[in-house]
Amino acid sequence: MQITNQPVYIPESKYLQAIDAYAAQIKHQPGVLGVHSIGSIGTPGLSDIDLIVTVADNFDIKHSPYLSVKNIDNQLFLHGPVIVPLSIKNYLQYIVYASNIQPVWGNVSLPDFHQLSPQHQTSLACCYLIDFIESRFMQYAATQNKLDKRAWLTRVWSSLHSCTLYEIATGLSLNENELLWVNQIKNTRTEWSEKKTVSDDIFLKAFFASKKLNINLYLKSLNHVYGQPTLEKNVLIDLGLKKMYFSNHIKHPYFKYQQINLMHKSLALFTGFYPPAFLAHLQSYQESLPGQWIQMPAKDSAYMEVANKRFSIVKEHHRWLEEHLSNLNYLSGYVCLNQPKKSLLTQFKHLLSKCIF
Repeated sequence: MQITNQPVYIPESKYLQAIDAYAAQIKHQPGVLGVHSIGSIGTPGLSDIDLIVTVADNFDIKHSPYLSVKNIDNQLFLHGPVIVPLSIKNYLQYIVYASNIQPVWGNVSLPDFHQLSPQHQTSLACCYLIDFIESRFMQYAATQNKLDKRAWLTRVWSSLHSCTLYEIATGLSLNENELLWVNQIKNTRTEWSEKKTVSDDIFLKAFFASKKLNINLYLKSLNHVYGQPTLEKNVLIDLGLKKMYFSNHIKHPYFKYQQINLMHKSLALFTGFYPPAFLAHLQSYQESLPGQWIQMPAKDSAYMEVANKRFSIVKEHHRWLEEHLSNLNYLSGYVCLNQPKKSLLTQFKHLLSKCIF
């Protein structure tokens, strides 16, 4: 396993300066209404910065490059901000799980997760957890035996947030193996706090522990909501750059990853293999998906209502982003059925049109 991009200690003051620099960059742009931070800078050098930007519904796409974080500090900003229009901001928690929301600039207020009803909290926590871990599976598959240590130390730590969501969603505690994996993940921060470095050995143990932990939480969450349904026959859902295959014979999820290089461009293709309960989860978002059941999945009407609402809000958010933002590294809600950004699809079709078969 090749390990690259060793992290270095960065004082907390640099984080605060980067947040201030970003706020200064965007606050005078037409249509920008407010900036909030989420999470915390618990471990300077390993923590990253997560921001939410609220903009007017009629935000002009020509101003969208100013919302980018790429010119600030790519060791602190590992991804772009979550950008929400004013009309959707009250539904923020249906799009992403945002905790410890703190105002940076502007007079906009954002809803806190704990303001939701207990039913909405448990249902959304389960949706987040299943969707987020499925997206993480894709990242595991794409490593191709090469790990960006700085980025993966942050991702590995996020597995502990998955544990929090699991306990909210199910009311259950972690088992002995899961607690062991949690401790292996925590060892990265313990060593960092003492030495301002993380050995490759401790890092790799935490990386593989996070993978095992996420698989367990994913399967147990699916079982908690949907039971163990069985399909009459295998199902394939083709999303273009991502294919999803469901079978009764698949007990643990796994992915195949392929990178296609055409005309000096590269695109990632994923094929995911899933147990039937995950198809039941997707059908809670979109009932029209294919799949006939021998053993029907369990269905809770209150949960289904929340899941359906999440799907419709995420779809509306994606529609707005495509209309008002250029090809920007922003974050958006993920519901596993997300189509690639239009720019990617257009690029893919353009590359294929230049190939002779």
